[in-house]
Amino acid sequence: MWFKNITVFQLLGSDGSPFDIPKCIDLNKLSDSLAESPFSSCTPYQQESSGWVSPFGSESSLFSVNSSGDALVSFQIEKKAVPGSALAAEIEKLALKVHEKKASSLTKDEKDELKESAISEMLPKIIPTSSVINAFISHKGFLFVDTSSKAKAEDLAWSLKDALNQFSTEPVLFQLFAPIHEPSKVMRGWLLDDDTPPDIDLLESVTLKEST
Repeated sequence: MWFKNITVFQLLGSDGSPFDIPKCIDLNKLSDSLAESPFSSCTPYQQESSGWVSPFGSESSLFSVNSSGDALVSFQIEKKAVPGSALAAEIEKLALKVHEKKASSLTKDEKDELKESAISEMLPKIIPTSSVINAFISHKGFLFVDTSSKAKAEDLAWSLKDALNQFSTEPVLFQLFAPIHEPSKVMRGWLLDDDTPPDIDLLESVTLKEST
């Protein structure tokens, strides 16, 4: 399993000090804890759903893979995207039906009420999109999440925090980790200066992409 993107969190204790995973957490208990919050698909009127799945696929009942004090977990997120133009049209239709006037002439509260009604009308017809995010828990006190989306990474981290705190001997917190040097600049330097760390070998090709 290859990670294509990395968002990093540092595990901290309640006093802000680095969290001692080997001392406070038995990762062999993690699978059972994650199993209490499994993924289930969106209901017809639900806009978003998330939960834990097995890194081995849907046929497995194991929710974490543990080795040498580290663990691999997988988190699934399903969302229904409501198109803005279609939502505006539905709101306009409801405004004429309920208030017999255009939405632009309604109060903010009336518009908000119609927006909620419009979304409820549309959700059962929208096909959701789903993504599975893998994450690696290091015994050194870091969480590596395979996504460039901060929002998705935080969804996974907060859910994992709840699962860990069910059996941790001390409360654990997650803090987004900011490296001292920007990774893209460091790796660019490896190429331009031919100066790679001793435990990294560069192969014959590379793809350079501008960050967005």
